[in-house]
Amino acid sequence: MKKRRNFTLKFEMKVVLEFFREEKDLNQLAIEHEIARNMLRNWRKEFLANASNVRMLMIFFLPVALLKKSTIYQFPIL
Repeated sequence: MKKRRNFTLKFEMKVVLEFFREEKDLNQLAIEHEIARNMLRNWRKEFLANASNVRMLMIFFLPVALLKKSTIYQFPIL
């Protein structure tokens, strides 16, 4: 009996974000990463369902460039 593979959230996010870039279609990504097309579709649905949570995480963990003290910059509220 073949053991079921477990994928990390990091890997799932990486593949889903690749899919959203639209450089490759669903079939190409599934073959490249050796996963089933339905699995990628499910990851995409899950990602979109939790998009607001992901957006909040991205706001807090995006790299930030430091500005000069005299420069005042307000980040837009998304």
